[in-house]
Amino acid sequence: MRYFLRTLLASLLLVVGLSASHAVDEPSPAVQEIVDSFRREADSIELDAAEQLSKLRLQAAETLQEIQDRLCRDAKLDEALAVREQARHICGKPTNAWALTSVDALPVDAGEVARAYQLAVTRLERETTERLLAAGHKAAEPLERLLKELCRDAKLDESVAVRNLIRQLTGVIRDVKPDPGQLRADATQIGQVWYFEVVGNTSGSIYGTDIFTSDSSLAMAAVHSGVLVPGERGIVKVTILPGQSNYVSSTRHGITSHAYSSWGVSFRVERTFGIVKPKLGAAATPPTGAMSHAPVYEFRCGNDFIPPPAPPLPDVPRPEPPLPPRS
Repeated sequence: MRYFLRTLLASLLLVVGLSASHAVDEPSPAVQEIVDSFRREADSIELDAAEQLSKLRLQAAETLQEIQDRLCRDAKLDEALAVREQARHICGKPTNAWALTSVDALPVDAGEVARAYQLAVTRLERETTERLLAAGHKAAEPLERLLKELCRDAKLDESVAVRNLIRQLTGVIRDVKPDPGQLRADATQIGQVWYFEVVGNTSGSIYGTDIFTSDSSLAMAAVHSGVLVPGERGIVKVTILPGQSNYVSSTRHGITSHAYSSWGVSFRVERTFGIVKPKLGAAATPPTGAMSHAPVYEFRCGNDFIPPPAPPLPDVPRPEPPLPPRS
């Protein structure tokens, strides 16, 4: 959540800080005031979300502590350890990756607490993102009027800068790719950020928790991470990450991920609300049965459009992890 806000604010400042190549040293006072006002409102939204998240964590951790203590008194030590690791994970504390049990493997009452916490955090993240975008749309309204004036006066550089600022404020994402099925990223792409339009599903295979192996199903990872629900259509943000020494199995949102050992490239999937660009001539509506928490708009610029989604690539057999070198 904080990462999303920092990225958005950094992009805004980059856009309004027009370079000398555009013959503008700094944004006009009116534009700067709009950005500053948005920043203040965004900071307030982030602070409110952080306070709510802290309360959710504290409530879940206190309940899990009570369950842990009861299990310990009953000499059910393995169950007590599993509950303690789950509480530490919720509070963002270091955990033993191999001791962190999937939610479904926890004692029934502890599993209910963990699942309720996951759902509450998912709702909070979604509501916070929607509040940020609502604030962005509000800030963009006077910029729309300014853009019309700049275009009428044929001020190209200023028009482009204001247009880009509007896109940042309203969440427009231009380079959106169709669902790749499996990402299959390689080491040369570590650090890159991609956007995909996917429909959440529960079929396929994923390896890891929060961070997945690069050959995991993107649509399935999105559901497991709480970014989408099965059948929901949306734009997701994917960050390519270095490989991990191990990937932990867990059960979230009805999906159990696999554990795996070392893998060369990873990815993280996050929620992003933006404007979906349909293929040229197609109606900007989700498929029958799909759900969407954000409106889907038509956005065209000449012949710039997203091609129809390609069919997902078939799963390929997973190779055995390499043996350690002989001593």
